[in-house]
Amino acid sequence: MTGPNGTFLQATDLTKSQIDLLAKLGVPRPKQVLDLQPAPR
Repeated sequence: MTGPNGTFLQATDLTKSQIDLLAKLGVPRPKQVLDLQPAPR
């Protein structure tokens, strides 16, 4: 998403199945906000 204050990249919410699988594998859940860039001033 890009707006007047900058840009951010966000992942979609995980499903219960995805959360359960990651837990079984011992893999941490990914961050929801993947990138955040303020607008140049």
